[in-house]
Amino acid sequence: MPSFEKEIAVSFQAVNPSITNDATNIIFDDPATDPYDHTDSEEQLNINQTPVNTRVGVANYDVGHLYGTGGGGVASSPSVCAAHAKAQGYSARAGFYGDPFTVDYVAHEIGHQFGGSHTYNNRDNGGACTTPRPAMRLRLQAARP
Repeated sequence: MPSFEKEIAVSFQAVNPSITNDATNIIFDDPATDPYDHTDSEEQLNINQTPVNTRVGVANYDVGHLYGTGGGGVASSPSVCAAHAKAQGYSARAGFYGDPFTVDYVAHEIGHQFGGSHTYNNRDNGGACTTPRPAMRLRLQAARP
């Protein structure tokens, strides 16, 4: 994601566990063994942590993110490098493709995983003491359209 390279000097490398070995595969294409139900965004955070830690290995990744087909996103903040929470990011949209999904959902939620707050005040997240100033260049955390 070029935005993270520009904004916080971080680059990503995809983990490539074997897709032919059920013990390490993190892609679930059989509904009978799929641990996710995508009905509760926050519950997906807890569900995702176990299979990623078990199948990829805690020492083999720094941040994990789950994609879903529901709507919206949520992330533990901060969670990067924390063994108990580093796979707790979730982005979902019925058609997840292109810049609107990548920037408005995925990059925004990964920004939370890195500890970023919203760059605006709202009831749930933000306030005079926690909301960064726009000069801090945390644009990924701005309000979504």
